[in-house]
Amino acid sequence: DFSRDVETPAEPALQDAKGFTAREIKSGAVLVGCVGGLFTGSIIGMPLIGAAAGAYAASTCSENQSKNGDRARRMGILGAKVIRRARCFNKKHRVTERASVKANELYHHLTEPLAASAQGVDDAPDSTGVAAASQPYGATAARVAPGGVPAKVSAY
Repeated sequence: DFSRDVETPAEPALQDAKGFTAREIKSGAVLVGCVGGLFTGSIIGMPLIGAAAGAYAASTCSENQSKNGDRARRMGILGAKVIRRARCFNKKHRVTERASVKANELYHHLTEPLAASAQGVDDAPDSTGVAAASQPYGATAARVAPGGVPAKVSAY
């Protein structure tokens, strides 16, 4: 049974399936169906629904033992080749590792000033020398803005 045995090699009738398991072919079919559905859905204004429908249709068709199932499996082989090449490229060039490091650096770069400014607002003393956090709710105090201009600012 082609659809249930995920670790058996592909059917011998598919000459181009050398080295791909049934699971890889089905994953490739889902990838190709998703991309096709995304493109088609974009034309009518619903790309996510199109991608989901294309992935489902390709997955279902790849399990059928019919002419359409053979076509879906051939497209799955194409998708499996793309997935395999992408994994090899990622392994060689460490794309996901580098992207993860850069995303983490960007996150820390963006959040550190926000955390420091939030901490500074609560703990900064006003012109009377009292921290805003220790003043009663709704209390106002005259603060001196940069340049020596007094500004009346609420504590909340």
